[in-house]
Amino acid sequence: MGGRAPGAAPLVGDDFLATALDSCVKIADTMGRMGATAPAVGFRRTLETRSVIGRTDADLVSRVRAGDDTAFEEIYDRYARGLFSFCTHMLRSPEGAEDALQLTFVSAYRALRDNDNEIMLRPWLYTIARNRCLSELRSGHETVDADADEIASERAASDGLTDVVERREQLAEMLEDMGRLPEDQRAALVLFELGDQSHREIASVLGVRPGKVKALIFQAREGLSRGRSARGHSCADVRTRLATTRDAIRARSLTRAHIERCPGCAAYEKEVRRQRAALALVLPVPLTGALKATVLHSALHGGAIAGGLGAAGGGSLAAGAGSAGAGGAASAGGVASAGGVASAG
Repeated sequence: MGGRAPGAAPLVGDDFLATALDSCVKIADTMGRMGATAPAVGFRRTLETRSVIGRTDADLVSRVRAGDDTAFEEIYDRYARGLFSFCTHMLRSPEGAEDALQLTFVSAYRALRDNDNEIMLRPWLYTIARNRCLSELRSGHETVDADADEIASERAASDGLTDVVERREQLAEMLEDMGRLPEDQRAALVLFELGDQSHREIASVLGVRPGKVKALIFQAREGLSRGRSARGHSCADVRTRLATTRDAIRARSLTRAHIERCPGCAAYEKEVRRQRAALALVLPVPLTGALKATVLHSALHGGAIAGGLGAAGGGSLAAGAGSAGAGGAASAGGVASAGGVASAG
């Protein structure tokens, strides 16, 4: 659709606003093709549009099904902001969220016009949006903004420079930790923090029991807290542990969480692994078969080792002072005769 290619520079300032405006144009054009009265930017407010203000979701759904496109515009005005925030945090990409939002409303419009199934509008819309985000994530189209903290920079324009820097850093860390949460935990927390859905509605969106929603929100908050604690962990302590332990760092430990968030400690862990792999090759000294034969012969037969431990065939192994003859006693300086009498000379 209209998202930027992965790896493109993040949009800030006027570029960011221009992209947001362009998104409005795309959505307006889409709705225009569906019959809504919409100029290029911003939908024209008409007397008929004002007539749907204050209607319930069920009223708006009925009006859309009856062919009233201004009622669909009211549905957009009512829920687009929350849906866009949800998609942004699910995909971790404002540009991807624009496409997801557009596809969500296109799918919703078609579904409302094509059937009369009873629906609860708000959770139904979020279910469509979530399914769209999951499709994008599973197809590998997720684009992570390398400078995600820029998303909030416009909001902090009036703050002091120090406050801006600190806030951007904190928001960047929060967005990074949000992205590390499991998908179901992230979705539950975002839906809850948007503030306009009950646990039962969130459960309907996620396809889980209502009781599970509380657990997911709690687990998400624990994950964010763990990430913040991990960043405060001392790099010196982490590297000392990496250098002195043989055990693998547990996946859910604070140490592992710190390493995942600290490029310096991640590089140090990689270097320790490289050292261990190299030392495993150079420290052991191989044993030869000749040395084995020499040592075992000496140990098992009680002979002395001539000239230390020589190589096989190159060293001499003295079995006694002389060589024994068949059935005779060894002479002091010669060879025993066949009759067993030692020769003196």
